[in-house]
Amino acid sequence: MATVIGLCVSYKGLSEEHIVLSQNSSETNGNMEQLKANHDLLTADLMKLQSSFQEAVRAKDSMQLVRNRERQGKELLQRQKEALVNEETQLRTRITALEKSCERCPVGWELLRSSCYFFPPTESGPKLSWHRSREECKKSGADLAVIDSQEKQDKERVLKAARTKGKVLYNNVQDLSAGVHRMQRGYDEVRKKLRNKGIHKHRIIFPARVLVTHNERSHTFQTPAEVDKFVQSL
Repeated sequence: MATVIGLCVSYKGLSEEHIVLSQNSSETNGNMEQLKANHDLLTADLMKLQSSFQEAVRAKDSMQLVRNRERQGKELLQRQKEALVNEETQLRTRITALEKSCERCPVGWELLRSSCYFFPPTESGPKLSWHRSREECKKSGADLAVIDSQEKQDKERVLKAARTKGKVLYNNVQDLSAGVHRMQRGYDEVRKKLRNKGIHKHRIIFPARVLVTHNERSHTFQTPAEVDKFVQSL
């Protein structure tokens, strides 16, 4: 009887302890579930923060790229500006040098389109031949004016000025025109002969110079007769 009573008391104590342990276990499980839920929330927040951080890094890199491009653009504009300033300075220096080097026409000479012309009086002084007139011009550091067909407008202006002032360039206006036409016809024959020989690379510089390139060699002639002799030797 006493043994049974002791067992009952012992069992009752164990049952109460088991109940307490069960309650503690349930509470612990609840706490673990709460901790797990909190951990999941923190993990989600961390992922959001990482995504935001990566987006911020990309935005920073993009902004840096834009700034680099702007800086390069500014540097390019600065170099272009400096080049333009240097070019302007060089042009101004050149203009100043040209202005200093440009001189007025000598006394008695006329300025027509940036060139100086001398019109001797019609009725004074002896009449000279074309070559003699040219020699006289060279003594003054000039050359006798000869106007070809490609400078018709200039010819009209010069001759008009000559008629207006009652002066001429060479003997008289008629002699000048006739001399020009004779030279023009002579050089037309030169062109024709050169082309007949298959020489198309040539240039005629008035009043008396012909440049001819034949077999990759350059030749210079002073008169149509010299060119004619050269053509006949081919």
